[in-house]
Formats: sequence, C-alpha cells, structure tokens
Amino acid sequence: MTNYIRRRASEQHPSGAGNLEPDSSEVNRLDKRKATSATPRSLGLLQRVYEQAIALEAASTRTRGIASVMALMLIPVGVLGLLLLDGSVELVRDSIRDKTIGAAILALAVGVVSLLLFLFSLTAGIRTLRIDLFSPLGMPILLNRKTGKVYRFIQDMPGTDFRTALVNMKYWPGVFKPWPLILIEYDWDCLEAEYAKETRLSGNVVQTLHELRFVAKESKGSARVVDGFTVASPLILGSDTWPQLWEFIRRYMEEQSLAPLDEASFAPEPPKTLLQVANAVAPAGWIWAVAGSVGTAWIALRSGLPEGTLAGVTWLLVAASSNILLGTVAFNWLAHRLAPRVELPADILAEAGAPVERSKITIKASAK
Repeated sequence: MTNYIRRRASEQHPSGAGNLEPDSSEVNRLDKRKATSATPRSLGLLQRVYEQAIALEAASTRTRGIASVMALMLIPVGVLGLLLLDGSVELVRDSIRDKTIGAAILALAVGVVSLLLFLFSLTAGIRTLRIDLFSPLGMPILLNRKTGKVYRFIQDMPGTDFRTALVNMKYWPGVFKPWPLILIEYDWDCLEAEYAKETRLSGNVVQTLHELRFVAKESKGSARVVDGFTVASPLILGSDTWPQLWEFIRRYMEEQSLAPLDEASFAPEPPKTLLQVANAVAPAGWIWAVAGSVGTAWIALRSGLPEGTLAGVTWLLVAASSNILLGTVAFNWLAHRLAPRVELPADILAEAGAPVERSKITIKASAK
C-alpha cells in the first residue's frame, strides 16, 4: 500500500499529547544508557531484519475478528431504534390529529432519541467493521540504527473519541470519509522511553497492566511533548518481559548490537488458509467451537430447545460461545483477505539496507 502522508513527529497535532499519560500507579522514565535486562528478547514481535534496521510488529492480526462480532451485536440495537422511531412517528401523527400537544411533544422526544439510537448503532457498526476488516495489515515500527530514525504508521480517523460520539460532529460523517494512512518519522534522540504500571480492579480480580511506550519531544532536550505511542500491547507484557523488550530495542539503537535471535523471536507469518486462521485465533478452542455449534444445532433441530432452566441456560451458553468464536475466526479470515498490506517507501528501505533472511541470522549476538 503506497498511498499515505508523510510527517515528522513535530508536525503532529499537539492535541494528541494530552492523551499520553494514562491513569497509572507508577510511571518510570528509562535511561537509554543503562541496561535493564541481561536477556534481551523481541517477544515474538520482530517482523523483519534489515542490514541497518529492524521492523517490529505494531499490532497483532490474531485479534482481528473480535470487533466485527461485536459490531454484529449492534444490529438488534439499530432495529430497536427503527421500531421505536416508527412507533413515535405514528404517535406524533395521532397526537396532532387529536390535538394533544403534551403527547405530541413526548412522542417527538422519543422519536429523536430513537433516531439517534439508530444512527449511533449504524455508524458505530460500520466504523468497527472498517477498522477490523479494512485497516492495513503489517504496519511496522521501523527502527534504523544507522540514521537514528524511527518510523510508524497510523490511520487518521476523525472523531476517534468513542465516548463523545453522540455529540461529536466529526464522529458521524467521519465514518464514511477516507481515512488517510500517515507515516510518522521520529528522531531517536527526541524519543524518551517510559514504563508505566497500572493496577486496576476488574470485579473481584486485581489486574496489573505493564506498558512500554515512547514519548516524542519537539526537539532533543525540549520539554514539549508532540506525540507518543506504545511499543507493544500490555496484554503480552509482564513484570519480567517488558525489561527484556526494552533492552532488545535499547541495545540495538544505542549499542548497535542485535540480540540473539531464534524462530520464536519473529512474529508469525500472516495465515493464508481458513485452517491456519483458526489455529492462529484459537489453537485448540476452534475444534470445541465446531463441536459445540454443531451439537447445539443438532439438539435444537432434533429435540427442540431444552426444557428446564439449567438445561436451557447451558445450551444457550454453549451455542453463544461456540458461534462467537467461529464468527471471530471467519471475520479474521476475511480481514486477511480484504485488508491491504503496508509497503515502506523506497528511500526508507534503501536506508535500511537489504533484508536479511531468517536462515542467515545466527542465534549469537551480531554487532555492526
């Protein structure tokens, strides 16, 4: 994919800088000159190795499909909005004919809410499907140790704050507008690495999230933040693994040294067949999902819906969970068929040098 806009970090809109500091219980600035781990690892995020650069996986495609299944669940909400809108229009018509102003105003208010409910479910569903099925695949974070440059791709989606969708006028029409792809260039010297640890309560379970991110300053030594981004999903980082990932990056950019690599260091190749997709999304679970879906359908067709509360709830849970997982697999397969792949510009690839084949990369540390 070659249609994109190129920008430097300093050209990014400064309004995004206010969202760089999450509610964390602990935020530590990392020293680029100080090692954090004796065992640097890429944690399976390494996409490709070039002579003078490495490409890290910005977002895994194995989670694609989940959002599309959630988008389908908005269909009943949209249908409900249409039904309420139809009923409110009839009620307004009857109230005007009967000259009951109060009932007409109430029906008009219900109609407005129903219309907003329908528009919200429609735009939210389309937006979610666009992101999940059509966002470019393989958008890397490229680190060039020779030029000291870091590159990453983002999609410019207007009205990204979902919480203000009902009042954000950019959100509604933005669903149907083009979303340009932006290639942002950072200077390594202007990037400051941070580790954030956030502890939250999810029900009765205490959950700790670890985040490794870069904060981009306007210039070296400047205090003004112009952009920032996370390096890996907090779902794959732990108290022992985030120092290993940072040390992998730090050692490559600061010491010009590539840590030991093996097959586990590389991100998996994108799946090509439906079976490969199923094994990537749910290595063992998809078999049980097929069995659960077929089994519940057979029970419903042969014997009807199970009688009794326990049997009915069990049947419903098995049917729902099985079909949700199978739907995720199907949408993930569609995403790998429909989404375009990103291509780096020729000048950036020239600076990175020729790609190095995996078979030629030794498991011993290689220096420049």
